[in-house]
Amino acid sequence: LKKKVGKPYISLREQFPFLYEADCPREFKELYAQKKIDLDNYLEGIQKLTDNFYHPDGSLKSKPKLSDEELYNLAQFTTDSFNNNELIYDEFNFYQEHKQILGVHPVFRVMKLREKIKKMGGFKAGERRRLLQNYIYKSTKNLKSCKDPVKLEKAKQRLEAQQEEKSLIEEIYNIHE
Repeated sequence: LKKKVGKPYISLREQFPFLYEADCPREFKELYAQKKIDLDNYLEGIQKLTDNFYHPDGSLKSKPKLSDEELYNLAQFTTDSFNNNELIYDEFNFYQEHKQILGVHPVFRVMKLREKIKKMGGFKAGERRRLLQNYIYKSTKNLKSCKDPVKLEKAKQRLEAQQEEKSLIEEIYNIHE
């Protein structure tokens, strides 16, 4: 695909030399690997989608090989890979330019949450944990009665975020039940 577009390939090492510096944040090294995976997944997905609709000579196929559901899942996977790749690219560019973390990628959300929890101190973290336990209980109860798929997805995400924050508090302050 890169060759079809006509752009010369520039390696990540050349494009983002900070990735190879000793003081590079650990999260960027994880994102480096993820970026390569997401780019490969995106390119593979585009190729599969193209092959599904077009013959090698470029003519349109009369009937796609994949079902509508398979096409939807492949398109969603391809789009998600592209979007994640772009989020990582934005993080890399921002860090290269400002030597600060932009923080839009989910890996940095956890890092920021961890910093916030550490700043709370033990007493406030304990209070927050008790609140989260109540929220988790209510969220779990609401999940069981929710019928709307959009609201259900939002409720699941909220519950996961609450559980994650509670787990981080327990990890940081060494709380065991």
